[in-house]
Amino acid sequence: MAYSLIDPVLMLSISCWLLGAWGILNALQWLARVRQWGTLGALGWDLQGLRQSRPHGSVALARMFQTRPMRILLISQFTASLAICLAPMSAVLMAALLVLIIASNMLNLRSTADGADKMAMVVAYGLLLQVAGALAENPLLSFAGQLWVGGQLILAYVTSGIGKIILRGWRNGDVLRKTLSSYAYGHRMAYALMSRPGMAVTLAWSVILIETLFPLALISPLAVLASVLGSMALFHTATAMFMGLNTYPLAFIAAYPSLLVLAQWFHAVID
Repeated sequence: MAYSLIDPVLMLSISCWLLGAWGILNALQWLARVRQWGTLGALGWDLQGLRQSRPHGSVALARMFQTRPMRILLISQFTASLAICLAPMSAVLMAALLVLIIASNMLNLRSTADGADKMAMVVAYGLLLQVAGALAENPLLSFAGQLWVGGQLILAYVTSGIGKIILRGWRNGDVLRKTLSSYAYGHRMAYALMSRPGMAVTLAWSVILIETLFPLALISPLAVLASVLGSMALFHTATAMFMGLNTYPLAFIAAYPSLLVLAQWFHAVID
């Protein structure tokens, strides 16, 4: 396969579909817990607000995070995400991305953002730049969006890999073994797999090496980069299935098309 076969417009559309799917799933997960949002509920702002650096410091936020405004916020996120999946390359798509960014950042204030939330916002900002570049026929603006998403993805993987190397529990497989056998994140099938001799260490080091050496994939042939991304997509999907992190794979995989186009730019320069 050659990098010249990559269609940036198609890659942009795929990223939009994946990000939109993330937003729809995220909104539905929040809506499923609607009864827990109220005062004295497990997710009520009177309790969750204590986790903020300035608890209850804003009357506007306190009102915003009541049940009815929260429903409006989540319906906005759901509608914007659906539009991102369906809208053509137009100002409507840009508006939908802006609404998703605003709604998602508000939700991140409501509850501490996890890795999937943060990566989804990285992708959303990058797609906003890319859509603006496509509409304005400005390739440098599009490149800025691709560089933002691809660069952040590389940085996320490399820092994660280095962090795992530092931890002895990752190097000897204990982190994987214990996490997948825990009450909160465990899974019977994963526990049985990790209990096999050498399996936890092998899988742990496979992840460590792929993440740490991930930047090398950018200068590799397209087949190698595609294989690496496929391996990481399988890892994210398996992690989501075993640990119940439903939005986790969509947020990261949504960044892959931008990385492919970024690699195309890079190879066009060096070839």
